[in-house]
Amino acid sequence: MILSSQKPGLSRSNLLLLGLLGLLLIAAPAILGLLQTYQVYIRYGPATVLPTYHPWIVSSLTSLACLLAIGFYKHIQSKGAIFIYKDVIVIKPPLRKSLHLTWEQITGIAFSQESLGIRTKNFPELKLKATLYTRKGQRILLNNFCAHQDMIKIVTYIKAKLYPRLEPELRKHLLAGQEITFGPLRLTHRGIALRRIQYPWAEIKRVTIHQGCLLIYLRQGNPLLLPVAKIPNIELLLSLIKIAAS
Repeated sequence: MILSSQKPGLSRSNLLLLGLLGLLLIAAPAILGLLQTYQVYIRYGPATVLPTYHPWIVSSLTSLACLLAIGFYKHIQSKGAIFIYKDVIVIKPPLRKSLHLTWEQITGIAFSQESLGIRTKNFPELKLKATLYTRKGQRILLNNFCAHQDMIKIVTYIKAKLYPRLEPELRKHLLAGQEITFGPLRLTHRGIALRRIQYPWAEIKRVTIHQGCLLIYLRQGNPLLLPVAKIPNIELLLSLIKIAAS
């Protein structure tokens, strides 16, 4: 095995926060219900105790059920994992059969980094998103199986294995005049097509990446904007754009 990562569960601080919140949500209705029930009991007698306290008990139990559901969901989510071997990637979804993908079955990977402008112990500075594309049309969000701190390392390794295999074939198709698809964008030797509109190279000024978006500057009009997270193999796209536009 070359690389591996598992989606982390709740941290100690998050568990403490969830516990305190749950205690508040469960205890508050119970205590308020007891106070109100006692006042009603003093004034009207024991016959009114159950009808008065019943709604508060329901509220407290509902809060408990929600808290348990959140805890169970986080526990199940932490069971996702990814293992990278020399010839295969193994993805283990929670409560489902593992998915084995050879490098030949993978057609692309999209990756984006977005700065959040803050950095604390529980909140990282960068928001990362990685999606794996397969020949069967699957889109697998790696965030569900990979710890945040391992994301860049895993994506870098996948690209290093994937791009040298894809690049010669894509270049061949481009030079042969065929259309190449990169998510919502299509590339040909004539130009770039987006949303059923063809933009010839003569109308395109330059193409660049800025703040997690692909920007296509036109000689007239506003630039076209696409999130990098939706474009697989962005580095190959930029490389082939240089070839097609020359």
